[in-house]
Order: sequence, then C-alpha cells, then structure tokens
Amino acid sequence: MRHFFLIGIIVLCAGNLLAQEQRIFLHTGNSITGTVIAQNEQVIMLKTSDGQTLQYPAKEIKAVVDNTIKNVKTNTGERFKAYTVKVNDEIAVYITPEGQLVQYPIAALKKNNNETQSDNNKNGQNNPLGLQLAIKAGSTLSDPSFNMEGNLVIGYRNILQQRFFVGIGTGFIIKNGEQQQTLVPLFMRIEYHPLHQSKWSPFIGLDGGYMFQITPQQQGGAMTELSVGARLNFGKKPNALQLSVYGKAYQGNTTLTEYIDNQPFTRNATATTFDLGARIAILF
Repeated sequence: MRHFFLIGIIVLCAGNLLAQEQRIFLHTGNSITGTVIAQNEQVIMLKTSDGQTLQYPAKEIKAVVDNTIKNVKTNTGERFKAYTVKVNDEIAVYITPEGQLVQYPIAALKKNNNETQSDNNKNGQNNPLGLQLAIKAGSTLSDPSFNMEGNLVIGYRNILQQRFFVGIGTGFIIKNGEQQQTLVPLFMRIEYHPLHQSKWSPFIGLDGGYMFQITPQQQGGAMTELSVGARLNFGKKPNALQLSVYGKAYQGNTTLTEYIDNQPFTRNATATTFDLGARIAILF
C-alpha cells in the first residue's frame, strides 16, 4: 500500500511542474498547441501533447501566445474571444482563434477583461476532478463462480496534460462461491491514457488497497488489480466510456481441499486468490 500512495504523490507533483501550454499561429492560418522547448531568432521548437517535437522557422510564425483564451469586451459593447499577444499601458493586441490580429487602446476596453479559460476548458474538458462509475463481472480461478463488483472513484485528471488519472474509490464485491461473500473495497486507482486527445485511446489501470469484511465469518485483506482496455470519448469531453479486462489478486477466505490417506478434507483458510473478468466504466 505504501508504494501505491508514493506513486500517486510523485505523479501529482510531476503534473504541477509542467510548463504552461502555448499556441503558435502560422501565417498560413493554422495553429498548433504544445510547450515551447527551444526558441531563437531563426526557429522555434514545440513539443505537442502527444509527444511530437515540431520545428518552425521564425518567418512562418505570426504569433506565439499562452493557450488561454480571453473573453474581451469593449466599451462600445463588442465582445469576442481571443488570445493575448501583447498588453501594455496604452494598447492591447489580441489574436482570434481564426488567426486575425486585432488591436485596441486600453481606454477602449472594459476593466473586467480578466475572464479567461483554457482551450481545454471548453465543454468542461479542463475540469480537474473526475468521477468514474464501474461495473465488473468475473470469476475466481480456484473456485469458478460468478463474481459481481461495483466501484465509484473520484480523482484528479489534469496530470501530465490529462494522460494520467489518480483517484480514490470504494464500492462492493459479491462473490458467489460455495459461500457467498460481500466485501467493501477501499483503494487508490491510477490510469494512464497515452492517446488522451483521440476519440479512441488504449489505457492501463492499477488499483491497490484493502477489502473489508461485512460479517465476522468473512476475512478481509490486501488487494491489487490490473486492467487493460480502451477508452471511447463521447458527448461533451471529458465524458468517456471504458471497456477493459482485469486481473485481481487479493487475500481472503477460500475453501481448501486436502487429501489425507486418499480422503478429501475441506477447510476454510486465508489465502491469496486470483480473479479474472471484464470491466465497463463511465467517466464524467
């Protein structure tokens, strides 16, 4: 357990150290977002959110701005959304999402032009908190039976440009073996989405925590789970549907069969048990 919490802290700290994402406007009318990693009078190098490194000659670049869009209002009632190119005591220069440069005297602008939103915040995409509902169905390898599980996870998703999701979850587990068991898990979940901006993205998830018993006849224990699958973004981002398979290892009650003088004897014991199954989840 200590290792899972340590990993979560490291990932959160790494997300806070990330540089401000920027947007480059080209004279062709196109724009690209990413982090500027090198710049001089001749060239600019940009690293995009999917890991690509792009290079542009300075003569092809119209403007380099922070990837934060501003709601601009003038004293005459005009309103528009634009990125800030330059602001001083006399003038403010903006560039629209279409690449048009506009300039206004400071005196012509409303004083409350401080309402900003990241491009990724459109449709709620930059909401840092995420809620995940999951249903799982599987079977225990040592005692083939139908197991049912429901989870609720709340976590933080703006880590490494939304490639990682880290959260804390709970729920219920119903195991229909020779003796039905109902357990309550408490765990940390970490997910990695390498292609988070695509409609489809593979992902890998890791859970670690503890399963608590409901009745004295049951036995709780530590658990860990690995899930691998694909995520489908739908509707207003970041709504997504996840489909995956999982493998779970945990400590708990199991029925052991031993043979003494060729006679079978069964007994309840605490042992590590392995489950396999399918998982479906919705992320809000």
